[in-house]
Amino acid sequence: MKILIGALVVTLSTAASVRADDHPFELSGGYAYLNDHTITQHVPRGWTGGIATTVTSWLTIAGEVGDSYVPAVAATSNLTSLYSFLAGPRYVFRARERVSAFGQLLVGDVHASPGVYSALATNDDLAYQPGGGVDITIEPRWAARFQGDFRAVRAAGTTQGRLTAGIVFRP
Repeated sequence: MKILIGALVVTLSTAASVRADDHPFELSGGYAYLNDHTITQHVPRGWTGGIATTVTSWLTIAGEVGDSYVPAVAATSNLTSLYSFLAGPRYVFRARERVSAFGQLLVGDVHASPGVYSALATNDDLAYQPGGGVDITIEPRWAARFQGDFRAVRAAGTTQGRLTAGIVFRP
């Protein structure tokens, strides 16, 4: 995990080739809805936050942190949160002046946190998350983001679909 965070920091701090009309980096945040296909459970409460830096006019390096809160069916529920820490390349296509689409492949850690009364231990698994979305510029520095992802958690053998909606700030 420390190696992944270190690599992300080095990559974000050494990115080059930024065009004059591009923003050097962006911050994003929003609501996340997760559906775990393996156990057919909907996880309607969650959030996501991210940072991305421009490498070229069509490539950025993105990092993302998120949490999805599993609804407790009883006080003794086994699992309460799924935290994710992911990073990877994002390919950007500017469809119109105010609209850009992107595709990305993020790889990292998914941390499952058990409930207070659970006998289960916390669990960290490698995950990959291909996905894509669209940014619609509201003002020169602000955009609305709509995104869909597919997440596969390797050791746990689970697959998850995720939809997010949020805002993007580009200084």
